Amino acid sequence: MSVFVHPTAVVDPGAELGDGTRVWHFSHVMARARLGRKCVVGQNVYLGNVNLEEGTDSFCPHCHALLVHRMGYNTMIKKLEGDQCGECGKKLNFVV
Repeated sequence: MSVFVHPTAVVDPGAELGDGTRVWHFSHVMARARLGRKCVVGQNVYLGNVNLEEGTDSFCPHCHALLVHRMGYNTMIKKLEGDQCGECGKKLNFVV
């Protein structure tokens, strides 16, 4: 058995597709998504927002303060004040 991904579908690097899984038209499987064997991802499906232990938070590139904390579907703004870091005051290219 093998995996089938339609040419219009996107499977990000790091996603795991079980043997026999099929991903159809215009679907998107995000990195770190894990699908079991013989799954069928129908047309226009987005598989993302997976709860990850790391790599989902946003930090200030200058002082490394935690700006936005994400856990599953929950988002908490921590040290972001408008378009500036609340810790060091640097202007950031950040949209909430």
